[in-house]
Amino acid sequence: MRNTRRWAALLTASLLLLVPGTVSQMGSADAVAPLTLAGSAPSAVHGPGAVTFSYSINLAFNIDSAVLTTHQPAALPALITAVTLDGATVPAGQISRPDSVDIAVQTGPATTDGLLSGPHVFTFTADVSAGPSAMTSSSATLAFTESAIPGAVTSAPVVVLVNQPDIAVILTPGSGEDQLGFLGTGQDLILAVDVANLGYGTPRSSLTIDLPAGTALGADGVISEADGSSLTCQPGATPQRIVCDLGNLSHAGSNNPTLDIDLTTSGAEPIGQVATITVSASPNAGEGTDTAPANDSVTAQFQFTGSARLSYTITPAKTKVALGQQTSVKLTVHNAGPQPANETIAFGVLVGNNFDITSFTGNTTPPSSLTGGVPTGAIPPTMNGVFWFVGDIPAGHSVSAVLNIRARTVGTTRVGLLAISTAADLNCPNLNCDLTSVPVQAILAPVVAASAPTRTSPAPTVASSKPLQLANTGAASTPALALGTLLLVLGLALTYTSRRRPQRRGETS
Repeated sequence: MRNTRRWAALLTASLLLLVPGTVSQMGSADAVAPLTLAGSAPSAVHGPGAVTFSYSINLAFNIDSAVLTTHQPAALPALITAVTLDGATVPAGQISRPDSVDIAVQTGPATTDGLLSGPHVFTFTADVSAGPSAMTSSSATLAFTESAIPGAVTSAPVVVLVNQPDIAVILTPGSGEDQLGFLGTGQDLILAVDVANLGYGTPRSSLTIDLPAGTALGADGVISEADGSSLTCQPGATPQRIVCDLGNLSHAGSNNPTLDIDLTTSGAEPIGQVATITVSASPNAGEGTDTAPANDSVTAQFQFTGSARLSYTITPAKTKVALGQQTSVKLTVHNAGPQPANETIAFGVLVGNNFDITSFTGNTTPPSSLTGGVPTGAIPPTMNGVFWFVGDIPAGHSVSAVLNIRARTVGTTRVGLLAISTAADLNCPNLNCDLTSVPVQAILAPVVAASAPTRTSPAPTVASSKPLQLANTGAASTPALALGTLLLVLGLALTYTSRRRPQRRGETS
C-alpha cells in the first residue's frame, strides 16, 4: 500500500514539472514535493509606504527543512519586519537577508522544522519609495527536504506597477475652453494650460502641441507662469507638431506648471475659418505608463480674423458752450482695412466734471456673444461714459454716432474715444491703443465773435489737446485722478476683447 502511494506521488510530481510555479526536483525521484506556490500583491502601488506580498503553498505531503526566499526588484525591497506564516509572526531569528532587497524565511526554529501537508500562507511587506515609476516582477522560491531528499519550487512572476504617473492637461479657466478665441493677422493669442501629474513618481514628460494650418509658435514660445522661464521645444514628427520638454513632474508638486502658449499666424490663413489646436502631455519612454490617458490632451478653437486699421474722429458742434446749454459731438470710427473690423466695440468718455451726457445715438446694447453683458457698475458714477457696440465695419467704411452733452460747471472737459475689434489692429498692437480726445469748454456767457474783453481774473485752465496715452509713457494731459479712473474704465471696456484674445505676457492694455 505504501509503495502504491509513493508511485502516485511520483506521477503527480512529474506532471507538475510541466506547470509554471511548481516543483523542480533535486536528487531522488522518491522526494515528496509541494504541489503549488503562488504569489499575489496589489497590481499598482505608490509611495511612500509599504505593500504586502502573499505566497500561498499547497502541500500534498509533509515536508521538512523548508525555507522561503524572495526575489524582489530594487523598487520593492522586502522588509524583515511583519513577516507571518499562517497568520503568526515569524521570529526575527528565523529571518535572514541574502542580499539588500530579499529575505529568507525559515519555517521553524530548527533547520529540520518543516510544514505539514495542506495549505499555508507566507506574508511579508516591501518598501515603496516615492521615487521613479517602475513595472516590477517579483517571485519566491521554497526550498525543502523530505526524508533528506532536497527539492524546490518557484512561483510564477507577480507583476506590480510602482508609482505610475497620470499626466493631465487642463485648459486654464478663461483661456478659451468655453468660448471662441480670435487670432488676427500678425497678432498673438495666448493659450493657457495647466499640466499636472495626478499620479505618482517623478516622470520626465513632454508637451506636444499640434498646430492647425496657418499658425506657428509666437516669439515667446511656451512659458511657465511660475517663473517666466521658457520651455525647450523642438519640431516633432510632422511640420505642425511641436514637442516641448516639461522636465520631471512629481505628484501634486510645485513643478506641475501653468503654461502660456504663444500662438501667431504663419501665412495666408483663410479669414473667418475656425481652427482647432490640440495640446497633450505624456511621460517619456521608460518613465512609466500613464494610468489615465483620457485626460492627456485638450483642444481649443479660434477663428482667423485678419487685420484692420481703426481710426477715430471727434467733431464737436461747438467747442465752447454756455452753462446750461447743450451741444452735440459726432463720434466716428473708420476702418482702413484690409479686412473687416468685426464685433467692434468703442468707449466714449468725458474726462472732467464740467459736462453731463444727456443722450447718445449709438448702439449701447451688448451683443449676445458678450456673455453676461457689460459688468454692473463698469462706468463709475464719478465719470460720464458710454459703451458703444459698433458691430462690424467693412474695410474702407466708417460708422458714426452722436453724443449730446450739457455744460454744468465752468471749465474744460475732454471728449475721448477708443475702439477695438476682433481683428488685429495695426493702430492698436496687442491692445496697446491711443485714446483720441478733444477739449470742450463750458463758459459763463455765450461766445461772441469780437475779441474777448480784458479779464480781471485768471481764465480757467484748458487742458492740452495732446491725445491721452494709455501706455505709461509721456505726461498725462488730465489730472492724475481722472486719468487713473479713465484707465480703470478702459480696462473694463477691454474685458470684452481680452476674454477672447488674451494679451501677450509683459504687455499692458
